[in-house]
Amino acid sequence: MKIEHARRPLAVALLAVLLTALMLMAFMVRPASAETNTGATTASITSGVKITKVLYNPDGNELYAPNGEKVSIKNVSRRTKNLQGVVLSDDDGHAYRLPYYNLSAGSTVVVRSGSGERRYGVLYAGWNTAVWNNTGDVARLKASSGTLIDRCTWGSSSGTTAYC
Repeated sequence: MKIEHARRPLAVALLAVLLTALMLMAFMVRPASAETNTGATTASITSGVKITKVLYNPDGNELYAPNGEKVSIKNVSRRTKNLQGVVLSDDDGHAYRLPYYNLSAGSTVVVRSGSGERRYGVLYAGWNTAVWNNTGDVARLKASSGTLIDRCTWGSSSGTTAYC
C-alpha cells in the first residue's frame, strides 16, 4: 500500500504538468475558427485602422539600426480588427504583409523596419535596412484585396517624424 501512495503524488504532478502544457498549446495554436471566437473582424479590412505616425529619421544611422524606424498603426474603430493580410508598403517596393494580429479598439501596434521577436504591441517587418526615406515618402496600408486603407505622406524636411 505504501508504494501505491508514493506513486499517487507523482501521478498527480505529471497530470498537472500535462494539463498545463495542453492549456498553453491551446493559447498558442489558433485554429481558423479562432477569429470568430475573439470577436475580431476577419474580413478584408478596408477601414477602421489608420497610420498615425511614421518615425522615418530616428537618432543615429538607421542603415545600421533599422529598428529605430517605425510606423504606428491604430485601430480607430469600436471593434477588434485582425490585421492578418494587411500590407504596409512604401514607394520603393518594400512590402510587409502583417501576420495574424488582433488589434483591439483604440489600440496601436508599432511596426519596426528591422527584425526582432514579435510581442504585444510590436511587430517587425524584417527589412533589416532603412526603408522610410528622409527626403519624402509615402507609407501605405492596403487590404489583402489591394484596396487602400490609409496612407501617410511626408515631404523633404529636416524633421524626423510624420504625424498623420
